[in-house]
Amino acid sequence: MRTKKLLKLYLKNMKPNTKRSNETTLRIWEAFMKSRGITYSTATTQHALEFHDYLTSRVGINGSKAANGTVHSRIKNLKKIYQALLSERKVKANIFHTPLIKLKHPRSNMKRRTQSITPEQVDLILKYKPTSIKERQAVCLIATMYAGGLRVSEALGLKLDDVRHSDKGTLYVNLRDTKNNTDVNQPLAPWCFKFLSKQISQRSLDNQGEDLFISYRKNGRLLRTSIDLKTAYRHTKKLLLEFGLTKHSNQSLRKSSINVLLEQGIPLPETQGFSRHKSVQALQMYFNEYNNLENSLAPKIVLAR
Repeated sequence: MRTKKLLKLYLKNMKPNTKRSNETTLRIWEAFMKSRGITYSTATTQHALEFHDYLTSRVGINGSKAANGTVHSRIKNLKKIYQALLSERKVKANIFHTPLIKLKHPRSNMKRRTQSITPEQVDLILKYKPTSIKERQAVCLIATMYAGGLRVSEALGLKLDDVRHSDKGTLYVNLRDTKNNTDVNQPLAPWCFKFLSKQISQRSLDNQGEDLFISYRKNGRLLRTSIDLKTAYRHTKKLLLEFGLTKHSNQSLRKSSINVLLEQGIPLPETQGFSRHKSVQALQMYFNEYNNLENSLAPKIVLAR
Protein backbone atom coordinates (compact mmCIF):
# COMPACT_ATOMS: atom_id res chain seq x y z
CA MET A 1 0.00 0.00 0.00
CA ARG A 2 1.32 3.42 -0.94
CA THR A 3 2.09 6.00 1.74
CA LYS A 4 -0.59 8.43 0.55
CA LYS A 5 -3.30 5.76 0.64
CA LEU A 6 -2.14 4.60 4.07
CA LEU A 7 -2.34 8.16 5.43
CA LYS A 8 -5.84 8.53 3.99
CA LEU A 9 -6.94 5.39 5.86
CA TYR A 10 -5.23 6.67 9.02
CA LEU A 11 -7.30 9.87 8.91
CA LYS A 12 -10.56 8.23 7.84
CA ASN A 13 -12.12 7.38 11.23
CA MET A 14 -10.96 10.45 13.15
CA LYS A 15 -13.40 12.94 14.62
CA PRO A 16 -13.81 16.05 12.42
CA ASN A 17 -11.67 18.44 14.49
CA THR A 18 -8.92 15.84 15.04
CA LYS A 19 -8.94 15.00 11.35
CA ARG A 20 -8.73 18.69 10.41
CA SER A 21 -5.78 19.19 12.77
CA ASN A 22 -3.91 16.20 11.33
CA GLU A 23 -4.63 17.23 7.73
CA THR A 24 -3.25 20.71 8.43
CA THR A 25 -0.16 19.19 10.07
CA LEU A 26 0.44 16.92 7.08
CA ARG A 27 -0.02 19.80 4.65
CA ILE A 28 2.60 21.89 6.47
CA TRP A 29 5.01 18.95 6.81
CA GLU A 30 4.66 17.94 3.15
CA ALA A 31 5.31 21.53 2.01
CA PHE A 32 8.40 21.56 4.24
CA MET A 33 9.61 18.23 2.79
CA LYS A 34 9.08 19.53 -0.75
CA SER A 35 11.21 22.59 0.00
CA ARG A 36 13.99 20.29 1.23
CA GLY A 37 13.67 17.75 -1.58
CA ILE A 38 12.90 14.86 0.78
CA THR A 39 10.10 12.31 1.27
CA TYR A 40 8.53 10.50 4.21
CA SER A 41 11.04 7.67 3.86
CA THR A 42 14.16 9.82 3.34
CA ALA A 43 13.47 12.41 6.05
CA THR A 44 15.84 12.20 9.02
CA THR A 45 15.86 13.24 12.67
CA GLN A 46 17.78 16.35 11.63
CA HIS A 47 14.91 17.27 9.32
CA ALA A 48 12.48 16.76 12.20
CA LEU A 49 14.55 19.15 14.32
CA GLU A 50 14.61 21.72 11.52
CA PHE A 51 10.85 21.36 11.13
CA HIS A 52 10.34 22.03 14.84
CA ASP A 53 12.44 25.19 14.54
CA TYR A 54 10.44 26.16 11.47
CA LEU A 55 7.15 25.77 13.37
CA THR A 56 8.32 27.91 16.29
CA SER A 57 9.37 30.76 13.98
CA ARG A 58 6.51 30.47 11.48
CA VAL A 59 4.17 33.49 11.35
CA GLY A 60 0.47 32.68 11.07
CA ILE A 61 -2.32 34.42 9.17
CA ASN A 62 -2.96 36.73 12.13
CA GLY A 63 0.63 38.00 12.01
CA SER A 64 1.82 36.29 15.20
CA LYS A 65 4.03 33.27 15.80
CA ALA A 66 2.46 29.94 16.70
CA ALA A 67 1.69 29.31 20.36
CA ASN A 68 3.60 26.53 22.10
CA GLY A 69 0.37 24.52 22.24
CA THR A 70 0.10 24.60 18.44
CA VAL A 71 3.71 23.48 17.96
CA HIS A 72 3.20 20.76 20.57
CA SER A 73 0.08 19.54 18.74
CA ARG A 74 1.81 19.47 15.32
CA ILE A 75 4.78 17.45 16.59
CA LYS A 76 2.49 15.11 18.55
CA ASN A 77 0.43 14.48 15.40
CA LEU A 78 3.52 13.69 13.35
CA LYS A 79 4.88 11.40 16.05
CA LYS A 80 1.70 9.30 15.83
CA ILE A 81 1.64 9.45 12.03
CA TYR A 82 5.24 8.24 11.77
CA GLN A 83 4.51 5.47 14.27
CA ALA A 84 1.71 4.28 11.99
CA LEU A 85 4.04 4.46 8.96
CA LEU A 86 6.72 2.59 10.90
CA SER A 87 4.34 -0.24 11.77
CA GLU A 88 3.61 -0.61 8.04
CA ARG A 89 7.36 -0.43 7.23
CA LYS A 90 6.96 2.71 5.15
CA VAL A 91 9.73 4.44 7.12
CA LYS A 92 12.80 3.12 8.92
CA ALA A 93 12.34 5.09 12.13
CA ASN A 94 10.01 7.46 13.92
CA ILE A 95 12.07 10.58 13.41
CA PHE A 96 9.79 12.68 15.64
CA HIS A 97 10.20 10.33 18.60
CA THR A 98 13.44 11.84 19.80
CA PRO A 99 14.57 13.61 22.99
CA LEU A 100 16.42 16.10 20.79
CA ILE A 101 13.15 17.93 20.06
CA LYS A 102 12.63 20.11 23.13
CA LEU A 103 8.93 20.89 23.31
CA LYS A 104 7.90 23.70 25.60
CA HIS A 105 4.91 23.12 27.86
CA PRO A 106 1.78 23.54 25.69
CA ARG A 107 0.19 25.95 28.17
CA SER A 108 3.18 28.26 28.41
CA ASN A 109 3.18 31.30 26.14
CA MET A 110 -0.50 30.75 25.42
CA LYS A 111 -2.25 33.07 23.01
CA ARG A 112 -4.32 35.80 24.60
CA ARG A 113 -7.90 35.10 25.57
CA THR A 114 -10.50 35.75 22.93
CA GLN A 115 -11.64 39.36 23.15
CA SER A 116 -15.33 40.25 23.25
CA ILE A 117 -17.06 42.76 21.00
CA THR A 118 -19.73 44.99 22.49
CA PRO A 119 -23.28 45.01 21.00
CA GLU A 120 -22.68 48.65 20.02
CA GLN A 121 -19.58 47.68 18.04
CA VAL A 122 -21.39 44.79 16.36
CA ASP A 123 -24.20 47.16 15.41
CA LEU A 124 -21.72 49.52 13.75
CA ILE A 125 -20.15 46.63 11.80
CA LEU A 126 -23.55 45.43 10.57
CA LYS A 127 -24.41 48.96 9.40
CA TYR A 128 -21.29 48.99 7.24
CA LYS A 129 -22.04 49.61 3.55
CA PRO A 130 -20.30 46.84 1.56
CA THR A 131 -18.61 47.86 -1.67
CA SER A 132 -18.25 44.33 -3.07
CA ILE A 133 -19.85 40.89 -3.00
CA LYS A 134 -17.01 39.65 -0.79
CA GLU A 135 -17.61 42.41 1.78
CA ARG A 136 -21.37 41.77 1.80
CA GLN A 137 -20.70 38.11 2.45
CA ALA A 138 -18.29 38.95 5.27
CA VAL A 139 -20.97 41.14 6.92
CA CYS A 140 -23.50 38.29 6.61
CA LEU A 141 -21.01 35.81 8.09
CA ILE A 142 -20.39 38.12 11.06
CA ALA A 143 -24.15 38.62 11.56
CA THR A 144 -24.82 34.86 11.43
CA MET A 145 -22.10 33.92 13.91
CA TYR A 146 -23.16 36.63 16.34
CA ALA A 147 -26.92 36.02 16.00
CA GLY A 148 -26.59 32.33 16.83
CA GLY A 149 -23.34 32.05 18.77
CA LEU A 150 -21.95 29.90 15.95
CA ARG A 151 -18.42 28.64 15.57
CA VAL A 152 -16.93 29.74 12.26
CA SER A 153 -16.66 26.11 11.06
CA GLU A 154 -20.38 25.66 11.74
CA ALA A 155 -21.30 28.80 9.79
CA LEU A 156 -19.09 27.83 6.84
CA GLY A 157 -20.72 24.40 6.75
CA LEU A 158 -24.18 25.87 6.11
CA LYS A 159 -26.05 25.07 2.89
CA LEU A 160 -28.65 27.28 1.25
CA ASP A 161 -31.55 25.12 2.43
CA ASP A 162 -30.23 25.10 6.02
CA VAL A 163 -31.75 28.56 6.65
CA ARG A 164 -35.30 27.94 7.81
CA HIS A 165 -38.29 29.22 9.80
CA SER A 166 -40.27 27.10 12.23
CA ASP A 167 -44.08 26.80 12.06
CA LYS A 168 -44.28 29.69 14.53
CA GLY A 169 -41.85 31.84 12.56
CA THR A 170 -38.64 31.29 14.55
CA LEU A 171 -35.53 31.78 12.42
CA TYR A 172 -33.06 28.90 12.72
CA VAL A 173 -30.30 27.11 10.84
CA ASN A 174 -29.62 23.41 10.56
CA LEU A 175 -26.01 22.91 11.65
CA ARG A 176 -24.38 19.93 9.98
CA ASP A 177 -20.79 20.43 11.07
CA THR A 178 -20.94 20.81 14.86
CA LYS A 179 -18.14 20.10 17.31
CA ASN A 180 -20.06 17.06 18.58
CA ASN A 181 -20.51 15.79 15.00
CA THR A 182 -24.32 15.91 15.27
CA ASP A 183 -27.01 17.87 13.43
CA VAL A 184 -28.50 20.73 15.47
CA ASN A 185 -31.32 23.19 14.79
CA GLN A 186 -29.83 26.44 16.09
CA PRO A 187 -32.13 29.49 16.56
CA LEU A 188 -30.89 32.87 15.35
CA ALA A 189 -31.85 36.40 16.37
CA PRO A 190 -34.70 37.54 14.06
CA TRP A 191 -32.79 40.61 12.80
CA CYS A 192 -30.28 38.30 11.11
CA PHE A 193 -32.72 37.26 8.39
CA LYS A 194 -32.25 40.45 6.36
CA PHE A 195 -28.55 39.64 6.01
CA LEU A 196 -29.20 35.98 5.21
CA SER A 197 -31.87 36.80 2.62
CA LYS A 198 -29.42 39.06 0.74
CA GLN A 199 -26.79 36.33 0.81
CA ILE A 200 -29.28 33.72 -0.40
CA SER A 201 -30.38 36.04 -3.23
CA GLN A 202 -26.77 36.53 -4.30
CA ARG A 203 -26.14 32.80 -4.22
CA SER A 204 -29.22 32.25 -6.39
CA LEU A 205 -27.71 34.63 -8.95
CA ASP A 206 -24.42 32.70 -8.77
CA ASN A 207 -26.41 29.60 -9.71
CA GLN A 208 -23.62 27.27 -8.62
CA GLY A 209 -23.30 24.94 -5.64
CA GLU A 210 -25.35 24.65 -2.45
CA ASP A 211 -22.98 26.34 0.02
CA LEU A 212 -24.29 29.47 1.74
CA PHE A 213 -20.82 31.01 1.98
CA ILE A 214 -18.40 30.64 -0.91
CA SER A 215 -15.12 32.03 -2.16
CA TYR A 216 -15.11 34.84 -4.74
CA ARG A 217 -12.39 36.37 -6.87
CA LYS A 218 -11.66 40.09 -6.61
CA ASN A 219 -13.92 40.74 -9.60
CA GLY A 220 -16.84 39.04 -7.84
CA ARG A 221 -16.73 35.85 -9.90
CA LEU A 222 -16.83 32.47 -8.19
CA LEU A 223 -13.47 31.03 -7.26
CA ARG A 224 -14.85 27.77 -5.85
CA THR A 225 -18.07 26.63 -4.23
CA SER A 226 -16.76 26.53 -0.68
CA ILE A 227 -14.74 28.86 1.51
CA ASP A 228 -12.01 27.64 3.86
CA LEU A 229 -11.30 28.82 7.40
CA LYS A 230 -8.22 30.79 6.38
CA THR A 231 -10.06 32.78 3.69
CA ALA A 232 -13.04 33.43 5.98
CA TYR A 233 -10.69 34.62 8.72
CA ARG A 234 -8.96 37.01 6.33
CA HIS A 235 -12.22 38.53 5.06
CA THR A 236 -13.86 39.02 8.46
CA LYS A 237 -10.60 40.21 10.03
CA LYS A 238 -10.29 42.89 7.35
CA LEU A 239 -13.77 44.14 8.25
CA LEU A 240 -13.07 44.09 12.00
CA LEU A 241 -9.91 46.14 11.42
CA GLU A 242 -12.01 48.79 9.69
CA PHE A 243 -13.55 49.45 13.11
CA GLY A 244 -10.28 49.37 15.06
CA LEU A 245 -10.84 45.85 16.42
CA THR A 246 -7.23 44.75 16.09
CA LYS A 247 -7.30 42.07 18.80
CA HIS A 248 -10.50 40.35 17.69
CA SER A 249 -11.32 37.44 15.40
CA ASN A 250 -14.19 35.18 14.30
CA GLN A 251 -14.27 33.53 17.71
CA SER A 252 -14.90 36.94 19.29
CA LEU A 253 -18.39 36.94 17.78
CA ARG A 254 -19.40 33.67 19.42
CA LYS A 255 -17.97 34.76 22.76
CA SER A 256 -19.71 38.13 22.50
CA SER A 257 -23.16 36.63 21.89
CA ILE A 258 -22.71 34.34 24.90
CA ASN A 259 -21.60 37.30 27.04
CA VAL A 260 -24.72 39.24 26.03
CA LEU A 261 -26.87 36.44 27.45
CA LEU A 262 -24.84 36.29 30.67
CA GLU A 263 -25.10 40.07 31.09
CA GLN A 264 -28.88 39.73 30.92
CA GLY A 265 -28.79 37.25 33.78
CA ILE A 266 -29.75 34.19 31.72
CA PRO A 267 -28.99 31.11 33.89
CA LEU A 268 -25.96 29.04 32.88
CA PRO A 269 -27.97 25.87 32.00
CA GLU A 270 -30.14 27.86 29.58
CA THR A 271 -27.12 29.63 28.08
CA GLN A 272 -25.43 26.25 27.70
CA GLY A 273 -28.39 25.00 25.68
CA PHE A 274 -27.97 27.94 23.30
CA SER A 275 -24.17 27.84 23.10
CA ARG A 276 -24.09 24.03 22.80
CA HIS A 277 -21.14 23.64 25.16
CA LYS A 278 -20.67 20.06 26.24
CA SER A 279 -21.30 20.91 29.89
CA VAL A 280 -22.12 23.80 32.19
CA GLN A 281 -18.56 23.53 33.49
CA ALA A 282 -17.23 24.28 30.00
CA LEU A 283 -19.37 27.42 29.92
CA GLN A 284 -18.37 28.42 33.45
CA MET A 285 -15.14 30.05 32.25
CA TYR A 286 -17.15 32.61 30.27
CA PHE A 287 -19.22 33.43 33.34
CA ASN A 288 -16.22 33.56 35.68
CA GLU A 289 -14.29 35.86 33.35
CA TYR A 290 -17.26 38.22 33.00
CA ASN A 291 -18.21 38.07 36.70
CA ASN A 292 -14.66 38.57 37.98
CA LEU A 293 -14.25 41.63 35.78
CA GLU A 294 -17.61 43.33 36.27
CA ASN A 295 -17.90 42.55 40.00
CA SER A 296 -14.28 43.20 40.82
CA LEU A 297 -13.22 44.47 44.25
CA ALA A 298 -10.80 46.88 42.56
CA PRO A 299 -13.12 49.93 42.89
CA LYS A 300 -13.00 49.44 46.67
CA ILE A 301 -9.27 50.18 46.66
CA VAL A 302 -9.23 53.90 47.38
CA LEU A 303 -6.55 56.48 48.00
CA ALA A 304 -6.23 58.35 51.28
CA ARG A 305 -7.90 61.76 51.23
